[in-house]
Amino acid sequence: MARYLVNVESVVLITSLALTLTSTLAVLFIEHIVQLELNATCLSNSSESTCYTVEDVQVIVSNWTTIFLVCQTFPALLITLYVSTLSDRIGRKITMILPTIGFIVAMINYSIVYVYVLPIEYLLVGNIAIGFSGSITLVRSGASSYISDTASKNNLTFRLSVLQGVAMLGIALGQLGFSLWIEYSSFLPSFLFMTVMLVLSVPYIMYFIEETVTENQTATSVGKVLTDMIQVVKNNTNDRRCRIISWLILRFMTSILINPFGVAMMLYFIGPPLLWSTTEIGYFTFSFIMSLTLGMLFITKPLQKYCNMSDYSLFYLGSLSAMSSSLIIAAGTTDAVVYLSVPMALLAVLPKAIVEAQLSKLVEKNERGAIFAQAGVLDNLGFLLGPIWIGVTYSATVETNPSLIFYIMFAGALINMLLVIFIQLKFGSIEETMDSSFKSEEEYIASEETHLLPTSSKVLLKDSIAGDHTTTTYTTNRTITYHQS
Repeated sequence: MARYLVNVESVVLITSLALTLTSTLAVLFIEHIVQLELNATCLSNSSESTCYTVEDVQVIVSNWTTIFLVCQTFPALLITLYVSTLSDRIGRKITMILPTIGFIVAMINYSIVYVYVLPIEYLLVGNIAIGFSGSITLVRSGASSYISDTASKNNLTFRLSVLQGVAMLGIALGQLGFSLWIEYSSFLPSFLFMTVMLVLSVPYIMYFIEETVTENQTATSVGKVLTDMIQVVKNNTNDRRCRIISWLILRFMTSILINPFGVAMMLYFIGPPLLWSTTEIGYFTFSFIMSLTLGMLFITKPLQKYCNMSDYSLFYLGSLSAMSSSLIIAAGTTDAVVYLSVPMALLAVLPKAIVEAQLSKLVEKNERGAIFAQAGVLDNLGFLLGPIWIGVTYSATVETNPSLIFYIMFAGALINMLLVIFIQLKFGSIEETMDSSFKSEEEYIASEETHLLPTSSKVLLKDSIAGDHTTTTYTTNRTITYHQS
């Protein structure tokens, strides 16, 4: 795979920065626009009854933030499911180009609204563009598929953990960098900078990232793509169905615990017993995310190389990291104790990378887009539903036990670990199944080049290493049967 001179991690980093600016820090921008509108209303009408209180502003900002989140998330679920599956037939680049264009439209939209002081309703254009272009969910699904296409079996888990680390790095840098930039300058420079970075990403994807999928010359109708979505789970080749379903369940469970962690910290730290200020929360959040980033980028590989740890062992270690950090935050009553959770969280996001690696290893190359489409949708559902259960639980227990949400996260990580132990005991090592049942890269390329041959056509392939002869029957419905002689 040395021919791949560039990578997709940089695309994930840039789109993660854009998502941070249009989602997390957009609350500040929404508040700015709302405040301008309300001030204009008060100035145009001398009646004091038309002026709004701080509480009124907060309610309006909260409502619009929710509306924009829905505009970004719900369309992205369907777009990701379809386009990522389609990438198995037409190539991976579309999964990265389409969301990048959506973010470009959003950045331009935000800049215009800021410069011309337009009503907040105009921001719907940018948020709808993000949603109907797949948002960051489609980028990550496509990038995961691309890495699975190019990485070796031994290097796959590390490459996917790096991808998760880069995404976390984008969020951390966006939170700190854009916050300081906006505070000491204005919103416009941030929007313009992000627009330029996104625009430069498009030719990078088109001309410097080499495509890994040969475009299928057969019709790529909606029906065929929908069939691919279903077959990747329905197909029980090598008795994989139960495994795939189990790992997809784990994908959702890890996402619903990990994705809303920032919301949980915000709610808990701002209240008793810590009563942190916004600045104190910002510093801790940045430290925590950077810890996750360092763990994914620099710890996973040494554990594999020098400790010879399998994917299962890495999942257990990541779960223990998540459990210990949650427990320390829940039990901590002082700043010093809570900050102990930062180094303990080094590998807390690793289970998400392990789930992706296992799903990739269970399917063929021409199914990776479909499986990562479903994994991406489940991750997005975790992003949606996570803050809901966090908010409901915290509201119900804030007066009696505000740290309960972190004890629940501890229990959830423990349940996930027990489920993986069951999978390991039930099915054993996935590597053994891969070596005995899955096509090699050479066999896959041969099948791609001859998939249009008539059903009666047969090709005799010779293994130059072992000297074995394999008769391969190619059919027009992309089913390949092997007969060893």
